[in-house]
Amino acid sequence: MNRPAPPVDPHAATLVEAGACMARGDLARAAVALDRVLAAAPDHPGALFQRAVIEVAGNRPGPAAALLARCVAAQPGWAEAWIRLG
Repeated sequence: MNRPAPPVDPHAATLVEAGACMARGDLARAAVALDRVLAAAPDHPGALFQRAVIEVAGNRPGPAAALLARCVAAQPGWAEAWIRLG
């Protein structure tokens, strides 16, 4: 049985870049990369989630909660986003 390939995320490379920046602690550069994704795809759940993580790291719970709320609206089954949202 042949199944069609899942769609490729056109923002995958930028998300990988953001993740690499986050892993080495360069949250400012990660935020810039994620903001590029969100400018093109405002409801991208992965970018919203990672951007919320950066806001939490910067002790900005209000913006983090707003981003997580948008994330779960875009992808209601994302358990970790719900958990972080509280």
